[in-house]
Amino acid sequence: MKHDDQKNAGIASRMQRRDFIKFAGLGTVALSAGLQGCASLARLGGSRDVRPFTIIALPDTQYYSKAFPHIFTAQTEWIRDNKEALDIFLVIHEGDITDNNAEEEWKNARKSLDVLDGVVPVCLNTGNHDQPGWGAERQLTHFYDFFPRSRYENLPWFGGTWQDGIENAYWKFERDGVPYLVLCLEFGPRDEVIDWANRILDAHPKHRVIFSTHCYMYSDDTRVGEGDKWNPRTYAGADNDGEELWEKMVRRHENIFLVLSGHILNDGKGRLTSTNEHGSPVHQVLANYQMLPDGGEGWLRIITIDPAANQITMKTYSPWLDRFATDEENEFVIENAFRPGFFNV
Repeated sequence: MKHDDQKNAGIASRMQRRDFIKFAGLGTVALSAGLQGCASLARLGGSRDVRPFTIIALPDTQYYSKAFPHIFTAQTEWIRDNKEALDIFLVIHEGDITDNNAEEEWKNARKSLDVLDGVVPVCLNTGNHDQPGWGAERQLTHFYDFFPRSRYENLPWFGGTWQDGIENAYWKFERDGVPYLVLCLEFGPRDEVIDWANRILDAHPKHRVIFSTHCYMYSDDTRVGEGDKWNPRTYAGADNDGEELWEKMVRRHENIFLVLSGHILNDGKGRLTSTNEHGSPVHQVLANYQMLPDGGEGWLRIITIDPAANQITMKTYSPWLDRFATDEENEFVIENAFRPGFFNV
């Protein structure tokens, strides 16, 4: 069963959502103007000159790799073309890169993601569909073939991996004097992987951390737990679910401020802010659009982190459709996003 306080927090989170700026036009010019205007106002609210920056989250691309590779490529080309205008800092793929773990799908995915080579760092998660039998066993041979560790280990932001693949990896960045770490873990991480991740986080206490894994949040604004559909515990090749990850890792570390995940169906959206054992807020967000026409209609998440304004804004945009999703599930602002002094490291 879910904890009552967690459910109440999810309900309160929904009630606190408010409308954000609706841009008059679509595409690069309007999007850039809208976000830059918001950033200029945001800088007035802080005492330290830590500029806002943008992260792009790519939810499950499995059907694009299978049947609509042109939509996947439209996403990555849009990121490339808007990298400078939107100050895109990095891209995080939330897993299920492919649908059937087929070689042709991996070729399509590699072609689409190659667009971003030398443009912006890309942190990849693997999902159950990137394994044989949609997660029936924990095996990633094709992923290793198309995205081997050797492809990344000499990049300046490469941190390290658990064993030989990048399905369990951490990546390190710096911006305006603030160190950041992105931690990506396998679908339903094993206990030994969580132990490794805890050691990595303990060794980087000054890094501000974004954690991503394929399955963590559920569509009812709670973490995936016992009794939920698509829980990793119901797959032969997976272990810990979202609630277990919170208890065994996330809540223990003061510097994790954002968790991103996909995988879950229903409406594919959810978010929850919880307080870790150090008293800092942790914002946990689900996005998945694979159930929509054309494998997801090309929707991606534009996440702007603004330390000075103490805000995280999330917008949802489709380069394929060239429009925003402006309902409160897809466009929102997280106020008071960080504890005081969080970025003074």
